[in-house]
Amino acid sequence: MRATPIVELPFDLLCLALPLSLAMVHTFLVVLDTELYRVTTSDNARIQDTFAYLKSESADAHRILGRISFDQCDYYQLKNSVHLPDDRTPADIILECLDESNWQKVHPVQSLQTLAQSLSDSYVYIVIKPKEGELRATEGAIAILNRDHQEIFSRLQIRVYRLQRWTMEDVTHNMAGGRLYLPNDECLVKLSEIEASLTQRRTYKVPSAPENRNYRNACQYTEHFHNIFEWTSNQSGTATDREFIAFFNVLRCFDKDSKHISADSSSTLKTSYFIVYFIVLPFFSRHSEHFELKQ
Repeated sequence: MRATPIVELPFDLLCLALPLSLAMVHTFLVVLDTELYRVTTSDNARIQDTFAYLKSESADAHRILGRISFDQCDYYQLKNSVHLPDDRTPADIILECLDESNWQKVHPVQSLQTLAQSLSDSYVYIVIKPKEGELRATEGAIAILNRDHQEIFSRLQIRVYRLQRWTMEDVTHNMAGGRLYLPNDECLVKLSEIEASLTQRRTYKVPSAPENRNYRNACQYTEHFHNIFEWTSNQSGTATDREFIAFFNVLRCFDKDSKHISADSSSTLKTSYFIVYFIVLPFFSRHSEHFELKQ
């Protein structure tokens, strides 16, 4: 029987031949603003990846970070990493980590390997602080709304027992003295008037350029178009150019996605699709320098 030869590879080539699945995974502690979090990253991750992990994997961290991006934060390496023994509370650890004399500012694109040769899940190595004003802008807007429009603000506050898990108890708790009208209940006169007006067809005059392009796009769906819109000889109709845009996008895209959206329980997903189909395109159809769309 012929022996199978054994080939010895140089160490550097052997390392290149290792599968990517053998890459190391590190778990360690991070202080975000004034809260302590555990983070898991790969061996070749950068400091900014800790931000991405927190925002995607922690609901609490996501609420702190809101819509800010990684470059709207400052990152500080702890010169002397802080140990988290069993006999110390997280509050004590956070207080020690917030000692700025132990901070050294680092850039988010730097490798995590700059923090320590070996990362441990019982040590804090980095403090992430949103830049001054990034978080406060939202808080300030909320405070102004609460101060100047308290009645409106109170109607915007919704409290649920569990996020993305609405129950009938949550509904009744947030009604604040109002009344819930189920589909088979007798509706208020005003609600009936709104429902009746929604069933009536919208009237239109054939628009002139440049709005005519949106009208022609909407007319591609002839049957649905004539179920909703009707031509009028009056000087002006009730339909606007933005309605043609919304109609076209509903038939072109939203109708295909609606089953997927309705089957998903995420209110965030439903909101994002609503913005894409019903707000973004109509908004940009008549751009004004006085308004700015932020998502």
